[in-house]
Order: sequence, then structure tokens, then C-alpha cells
Amino acid sequence: MKFPVDECLSPELVEIHAGLVCLNGPDGMDLDVQIEMFEQVLEELAADADLINQVLEITLEDREEFHILRYRLPAESG
Repeated sequence: MKFPVDECLSPELVEIHAGLVCLNGPDGMDLDVQIEMFEQVLEELAADADLINQVLEITLEDREEFHILRYRLPAESG
């Protein structure tokens, strides 16, 4: 299940935040899947720990492959 991240962290509500990690997986994902997803998040953060004003999304696709997306929120203007 995926939630609209940009609605809860809109620029009108938040100018700076510590970062957000989102786990997107199948409905009813069990603890083992959640742990595996968090391990992937920790590997990503080991490479670049700065999450200020960023979102790190990890999505489990087909119960086999992880897709990692990192983006700024609010988006940089200019």
C-alpha cells in the first residue's frame, strides 16, 4: 500500500524535516519482509546518511526485487 507522501509534507506545512522512510509492500507483509526491507534501507543510508528534507522509499516488487527511490521534499524550487 502506498500513501501520498507529498500531501503530509507539503511546503505550506513543513519547511524542514529530518527525513522520511517509506516501506511500500504488499498488503499484510510479514515481519520477515519488513526486516528485509529495513536492511535495504540501512544499506542505502550507509552510503548516504543525510535524509534532511528527503524521502527514501523502498518498494518490494513481485516479492523478489526492491526498488529504491530517494527524492527531495519539498522539491527544490528554481
